[in-house]
Amino acid sequence: MFILLFFLGSCIASFLNLCAYRIPKNISILFPGSSCERCNAKIEKLYIMPVIGYIISFGKCKKCGSKIPIAYPISEFLFGMMVIAVYAKSGLNFNLIFLHNLLLLSFLYLISVIDLITMEVYTNVIIVFFLMLLITSCLQLCFDEIFISDIYVSLISSFFFFAVFYIFAKLKWFGYGDSFVIFVMVTFLNFNQGILSIILSFIIGGVVGIFVILSKKFSLNKMPFCPFLCIGGIISILFSENIISFYLSKI
Repeated sequence: MFILLFFLGSCIASFLNLCAYRIPKNISILFPGSSCERCNAKIEKLYIMPVIGYIISFGKCKKCGSKIPIAYPISEFLFGMMVIAVYAKSGLNFNLIFLHNLLLLSFLYLISVIDLITMEVYTNVIIVFFLMLLITSCLQLCFDEIFISDIYVSLISSFFFFAVFYIFAKLKWFGYGDSFVIFVMVTFLNFNQGILSIILSFIIGGVVGIFVILSKKFSLNKMPFCPFLCIGGIISILFSENIISFYLSKI
């Protein structure tokens, strides 16, 4: 079962990587099939398999010999492991909670990769995932997996943080797209997870920012914030209860 979950996760990551490459270029995410970014040669089915395809092709295009970025197999491997973790977090069941968290995980990953590549947040991506997450939330409500009070609390907190970050965007501290990502993230996480994800995002972003400043190798004129939201969101989905329990035990 875990092998199948890992394969599912790595396939999802492979597709999301394709989306992250094509959406900014306004290319269809369905057609044509995957091809080499350099020579545009179609990738054979044997080599398109996540992680394994990279290994058996020795990380190179079979036609032009150009190197395939190692970020692809690494991201596929990590996403596969995260899907297993989400499955375990869902009580080892393919339930609505698993589907909801998988969609949220996919949203955070895709939006952060696009932000890393282009320094932009695409509204169409936010809308599509918002609608899918809204459907899974309504289904959870129908089957009593969440309560209406949880939705009210999440909505109130999401509108609050959206307003705060929208003001920050006005002051040029953050991008406007970040405020919309935060709105979606906090809306579809529970209250504790939403607060924790934002706190972790600032901590991780601050540490990285300090490192960049001290290293003097990179410019800090503009730094994407969505990857930090992604990391904070993933940690919150998987470990929020452990982190909060540990914190409360120390005060």
